[in-house]
Amino acid sequence: MSNEVAKQENKRTIFDVIKGGEKQFAAALPKHINSERFTRIAITTIRQNPDLAKCSQESLLGSLMVLAQLGLEPGVLGQAYLLPFKNKKLDTTECQLQISYKGMIELLRRTGQLTDIYAYPVYQNDLFEIEYGLQRTLTHKPNMKEERGELLGIYSVAILKDGTRAFEYMTKKELEEHEQKYRLGQ
Repeated sequence: MSNEVAKQENKRTIFDVIKGGEKQFAAALPKHINSERFTRIAITTIRQNPDLAKCSQESLLGSLMVLAQLGLEPGVLGQAYLLPFKNKKLDTTECQLQISYKGMIELLRRTGQLTDIYAYPVYQNDLFEIEYGLQRTLTHKPNMKEERGELLGIYSVAILKDGTRAFEYMTKKELEEHEQKYRLGQ
């Protein structure tokens, strides 16, 4: 009899496992997300990228549980992505969760402390100045009269309800190095 149970367990697909975990997702999800919807989106995400079904169940379910706890949805709204990658050391395929900038903004907005957040590219022919120190300032006037030139970098700004303003700037080279460092499948 236990062999029969083991055979049935082996026949369960990742879709069965996710559907079976709906109660655990429901316990982790915030009230604004319905567990049935979350489960449907998870299954749809895997159907859209069949390589996810090749991932270890632990890594895939772990990524989905983190999303549930954060109250983010994979794929549809662009808040987060489930990405299969080959772990060459272990010779396995694992799911890696990647929270997008949209997901990060959503999490920031939920704190209730964010007034505004934005990001812009900076080009060679724009007027762009940064000053660090006790009075950090950023000035950016895009050149709209002529060709803006080569991309130099990107900056983002967050403004909090208490008036605090924070910004970060990355050069094109820093962006490329960041992309190279975190590129999947390498």
